[in-house]
Amino acid sequence: MAAGQHVRESLRPSARPVPPTFWLIISSLAERCGVRSRQCVLGARRPPASPHSDQRSATTIVIRYGRQGFGQCFSIASLQGRIQSRSTCAVICLHPSILCRHPSCQHLLQQPQALTTPAATHQHRYTQGNVGNKKIGTFALPSSTWHWANRVPGKVAGCPLSTLWHSQGHSRGSVSVALSRYIATHKMDMDLMSKVAPAQMGAANAHTQVDHMCALDIDSRPFSQRLSSIICTIGPVSRSVEMLEQMMEAGMNIARMNFSHGTHEYHAETMENVRKAAISYSKKTGHSHPVAIALDTKGPEIRTGLLEGGASAEIELKTGEQVKLTTDKEFYEKCTVECVYLDYVNITKVVKANNRIFVDDGLISLIAKEIGSDFIVCEVENGGMLGSKKGVNLPGVPVDLPAVSEKDRSDLLLGVKMGVDMVFASFIRDAAGVKEIKKVLGEEGKNILIISKIENHQGCKNIDSIIEEGDGIMVARGDLGIEIPAEKVFIAQKQMLARCNKVGKPVICATQMLESMVKKPRPTRAEVSDVGNAIMDGADCVMLSGETAKGDYPMVCVRTMANIAREAECALWHKQLFTELSQQVPLPTDSTHTTAIAAVEASFKAMASSIIVITTTGRSAHLVSKYRPRCPIMAVTRFPQVARQAHLHRGIVPIHYTGIHRGIVPSHYTGEHRWWKDRESKQASKQAGVREGVPQKAADRVEDWMDDVNARVDYAVAFGKQRGFVKTGDPVVVVTGWQKGAGYTNTMRVLYVK
Repeated sequence: MAAGQHVRESLRPSARPVPPTFWLIISSLAERCGVRSRQCVLGARRPPASPHSDQRSATTIVIRYGRQGFGQCFSIASLQGRIQSRSTCAVICLHPSILCRHPSCQHLLQQPQALTTPAATHQHRYTQGNVGNKKIGTFALPSSTWHWANRVPGKVAGCPLSTLWHSQGHSRGSVSVALSRYIATHKMDMDLMSKVAPAQMGAANAHTQVDHMCALDIDSRPFSQRLSSIICTIGPVSRSVEMLEQMMEAGMNIARMNFSHGTHEYHAETMENVRKAAISYSKKTGHSHPVAIALDTKGPEIRTGLLEGGASAEIELKTGEQVKLTTDKEFYEKCTVECVYLDYVNITKVVKANNRIFVDDGLISLIAKEIGSDFIVCEVENGGMLGSKKGVNLPGVPVDLPAVSEKDRSDLLLGVKMGVDMVFASFIRDAAGVKEIKKVLGEEGKNILIISKIENHQGCKNIDSIIEEGDGIMVARGDLGIEIPAEKVFIAQKQMLARCNKVGKPVICATQMLESMVKKPRPTRAEVSDVGNAIMDGADCVMLSGETAKGDYPMVCVRTMANIAREAECALWHKQLFTELSQQVPLPTDSTHTTAIAAVEASFKAMASSIIVITTTGRSAHLVSKYRPRCPIMAVTRFPQVARQAHLHRGIVPIHYTGIHRGIVPSHYTGEHRWWKDRESKQASKQAGVREGVPQKAADRVEDWMDDVNARVDYAVAFGKQRGFVKTGDPVVVVTGWQKGAGYTNTMRVLYVK
């Protein structure tokens, strides 16, 4: 009988939906074979009989890539020609129970630990040959190689789960399986389907927190796309265009300029370098790569004066001795062991006897003993070496420093001129400080986001009003760990992260995240846990300070943090977090908010590989991010600043859309080949007439809104495919509005990538 007559049924999605668990098997199998997974399911046939099988028919699954559509059915006899044309990558035989939607079969599929390795008696013969001009490897497997365990007591037996086979010769009906040499040389002694579900999916559907934590597996592969953002402080070792480009490739999303150090000219040059690096990296990747620039203010801090010996001199304050702190400006450049100048005039009014005063990040601690009109006599509790212009902290003391110093005002105006995307406002104590910064930024800087750095006790107590007034929060643990007891810092961190998550505002965790990597290429295990727990606690971004500003391994630091973040994001119990966050929403919600919640829930149910949001201001994408989907959120916008600022929100992959570009669209793309199977959308795409290699300018807006939406969604899918987190056959959730402009988001669709 001709091989084509063995084809029993087509697996077109329209005729027979494929279970998500089946795609997990195909994805893992194809990845081990060295091919891009989830490419296409082609057809079915009966394999050769096996003495170890139960003689039931099995299903031949063909994974291939090419221009043909999803779900086309091909005869086995025609596969040799398709291998010659390089459209077929692999052929895998799977037992029909894999495709069964019966609950018992699905239950088995959700327990990959039931799989066993091949029996030692199974013989595998690997041959090297040529079919046409393509060099391939073929397997001859006379028997079933994978079984369910413990179906027959005392031996490995049962129905075959997977059989790779090759009928002898290259006659009609032969199947050549192009598998990687690695699997062949290891004689299939590795699971074709990984025994561990990827991205901690084995724990994703747990019923309790304890069950979720128990189900986490150290062998589970993380997401390919990182969801949280990385902020890098740019300093002397990282400000060159070449290093900045390498850091972008490693995972940098936001470049931080620390205005506590350096001149305006220095920072202006660094910002230009960041933009040059972003342009250069965009050309390499073939698409716009938005990188945000943040200005970190010095803030209203208290500092000591200059020592008599000059800026590099040091004095030693010994434990038990006394030292006089003065606000008399005569001593500004004449600090000695006996008398040290402080630049906070009202310190004598706010400090009480027996209050502690910390100097130089808490390395030196003093106890106030006597308070005069312009001086405080202190006893040295913990001594040390003191240099010039060191920071001073007054833990638990309410200070009346101005929210914006004169230096801050000058720095903020420079930021407006240079077009920064966000301001990290230091030492914010209440909402009034945020309002003061808004006044300084003025109308010209109204689109600059204000992230309030919480660094003292007052800020912790006023956290709700600060969150409401500003655009986000940074947990600045350095000074915070001095202002409040060190053992309270993790509590402050958790409650600030939770409060921001609850209202959907971005939150950053900063300071000493990978501090040891300033001098060493590997982090301590405690630092790795610190970064991972910050991500799991809800941080949208994590920040590197001295690690990238002055460290020896800036690029390695970024890559290390990116790897930790990817692992932590998988370990988060997204389902429960979504349930808790969605239940907190006051009713009724507006259309945008309602659509965002629906999109996230749909992404869980459909196991979507991404959520695509067409947005003008970014609000729709921000709301989707609030509910923490497991998959990336591709926010497609025409506005570059909206794209750059979107990095502050967990899960958002911003895409600055300016039209179809050759670098990102597949070579076979034409206006006739749309990736979804919606007939109306396909017809609309034909009318749009978008073709390969014909870029559109940002100013050339498409008159028909749906044509514009289709073009942007197409662009996002091509982007996701290029980045590797969107594959053929994947469901994706699309969030759009019913017309142009902001505030019209009300539509959610689930589509399948073709």
